[in-house]
Amino acid sequence: MKLGKASKVEMIPIKYPRDSYSHQAYLQYQLTDQDLLQLYALFTPSEIIREFNSGRVRSEKSIYNLISKYRLDRPLQARKYLERLILAACPEEVGFSDWEQLVADKISFVKAETLSRLWKRINKHESFWVES
Repeated sequence: MKLGKASKVEMIPIKYPRDSYSHQAYLQYQLTDQDLLQLYALFTPSEIIREFNSGRVRSEKSIYNLISKYRLDRPLQARKYLERLILAACPEEVGFSDWEQLVADKISFVKAETLSRLWKRINKHESFWVES
């Protein structure tokens, strides 16, 4: 070992829960990779942070890193792609403007349903820590 040189210290990466079977070490439920990927095409990272507060979710940069890890498009591009895909399936009998409204309603429903399921999981986890 040479004197005068600083030794390299390995940085240990932060371990985030990957899925519903991962260990949750905190009183507050931490959104898993799986949770974030379910929200991916429906919400931007800033919307996710606003909905779940910073105690339950990692930083915006960390969410974008997760998205790039799986080589996914940015969330707004994914949402636009999803909308275009659904709009392309518009039947000829239905007017395009009616179909656009139907698509907007269905996406709103899916957003609400996804949030509802996730909040149920969060409340179940956090109820274990509530004092009787």
